[in-house]
Amino acid sequence: MTSGKVDINGWPVWYEKFGTGSEVLLLIPGAIGTGRSDFLPQLEGDHAFDQEKYTLVCIELPGWGRSRPPERKYDKNVYNNDADVAFKLMDSLGYKSFSVIGFSEGGKVGIHMCLKNQPRVKGLVLISIFVKITPQTVAPTLATQNTSLWPQEVRDNYVPVYGDEVQAMWDGYINFCKVYAAAFPNGYVTNKLQNIMCPVLLFHGDMDPLCSLDHPLHVEKNVQYCQLHRFKRGAHNCHHKYPAEFMRVTEHFLKDCNDFR
Repeated sequence: MTSGKVDINGWPVWYEKFGTGSEVLLLIPGAIGTGRSDFLPQLEGDHAFDQEKYTLVCIELPGWGRSRPPERKYDKNVYNNDADVAFKLMDSLGYKSFSVIGFSEGGKVGIHMCLKNQPRVKGLVLISIFVKITPQTVAPTLATQNTSLWPQEVRDNYVPVYGDEVQAMWDGYINFCKVYAAAFPNGYVTNKLQNIMCPVLLFHGDMDPLCSLDHPLHVEKNVQYCQLHRFKRGAHNCHHKYPAEFMRVTEHFLKDCNDFR
């Protein structure tokens, strides 16, 4: 594993890189996340990606993880900015074409990358994606604001990066969620999904308390080359609970992406 930072658009954008394989994957974590907090079973352990076959780049999005200061700029352009930063990071590392795996908020960035520069994205894997914006769909996320009520094992994922700042970092994200509908009155990608031409793989946990099945079903309905894989007992971090199944399905999908081209 190697790590480093690249100065992009005013942020010190940090990344960790695992493996040396010819198949390049960009892993985009969820809100306030890092590669290790959100993808550890895919990076280490019995069901991790084969690092002789794959090169995995884990980005820490602007204003999160070590990619700060400055603070994250929460506004209607946030996902476009993230996508632009992600492409520039991959440029700096010499990767022109790659697949993207986005978890939760990271999935939104992955979608924007496809819409922004489609030829560079070979395939898109979306885990626990959130696409519809209504007071009802945002409410479950708002209910997570008090991080002292999180399961200890979840909170422990973020302490190595933020220490005592976990609550403050989460407050920033939650405050954005409170004005989400105003920032994206027409949805942030709802009417653009049909423009995605690369293959898309969706993972959804049927017991996800934050994202209902409506979200991936909406994506599946509107993206031409799309498949949905559901975990009946999976929650928001379904790829953590079922890493072997996640790996099996993802590797098959990535092979199909190569054949697709």
